[in-house]
Amino acid sequence: MAPRQLPGIYMILCLKNNKRYYGETTNVSARLSKHKSKLRRNIHEVSELQRDWNIYGESFFEFITLYISSVCNKIQRVALEVEYIARHYDICYNKILNSSRKKTILFRGINIVKKLNNKLADLEVY
Repeated sequence: MAPRQLPGIYMILCLKNNKRYYGETTNVSARLSKHKSKLRRNIHEVSELQRDWNIYGESFFEFITLYISSVCNKIQRVALEVEYIARHYDICYNKILNSSRKKTILFRGINIVKKLNNKLADLEVY
């Protein structure tokens, strides 16, 4: 299996404004390709990212694999993703919706991860 086809964390970076989008996936290569395809077709669900793509163009974006591991599970990937978003929230395209206290929630990102861990621990995963 090619390294980028493994589970991991990725970032889409706009070189013009240093803004970034973080994500986690079971297949980094496929997910980055999907993002690129949606941006090229002007149908990406993150409107701010799509707007900057349209303004600056593809040549000012990098698609970066930050972390890959064949033994990394969903809980670990989500924890890392939340950590990246919390650390760089002011320059992220990622947003937490429906929250008037989004910064409080993000800087307590570990609490989100703990709650997610508790919920996922209740599920039987094979």
